[in-house]
Amino acid sequence: EQLRIPFVELPHYKFDPALTQSLPEAVARRFRVIVLSRQDEGVLLGMADPLNLYALDEVERLLGKRVHPAVVLEADLLAALDRIYRRSSEIASLAGQLDERLEEANFDFGGLSQDNQDAPVVRLLQTLFEDAVQMKASDIHIEPDDKVLRLRLRIDGVLNEQLIKETRIASALVMRLKILAGLDISEKRLPQDGRFNIRVKNRNLDVRVSTL
Repeated sequence: EQLRIPFVELPHYKFDPALTQSLPEAVARRFRVIVLSRQDEGVLLGMADPLNLYALDEVERLLGKRVHPAVVLEADLLAALDRIYRRSSEIASLAGQLDERLEEANFDFGGLSQDNQDAPVVRLLQTLFEDAVQMKASDIHIEPDDKVLRLRLRIDGVLNEQLIKETRIASALVMRLKILAGLDISEKRLPQDGRFNIRVKNRNLDVRVSTL
């Protein structure tokens, strides 16, 4: 009220992802800000600290538009940033890289058992787990279909789906997961269950694997 700027409650706010992501994630997290909407030939900017004039100037410079500040709760803002700046584009890019590798005649499926952190399948799975942790997902579903590969995260009981057009990478993903979980990679008819540990965002996760 003293600053005469609006207060915005973020938990139920309807974001325009394209508009919000016009501001780089690193900048949004550094200054604790989030682009909310277009306003008066500029943008409405949610800020945990609306008195941070340096942040206002920097966002105006990056967006090339006038910025109108609004107050938001920092905890709500950080949760919103986790939802909006997901790893979807990175996952799609890594899926494309893995698909290109699988096209190579000399691709070695035996290499999937090695812990080469630069291997596309290792990076793809690591990024998928990072996205799941960031979104506080309880389950990851990897579902090959005839025309697409469905990657689905169960978040608060609801499945959030990402479609990958490179269906051929499913076999590499499944084989890598089976190796990690100590399952029989040659058995493709019977259901199998296993488990493994993975370190994501400085946390050790216990992962249960079920194949069907």
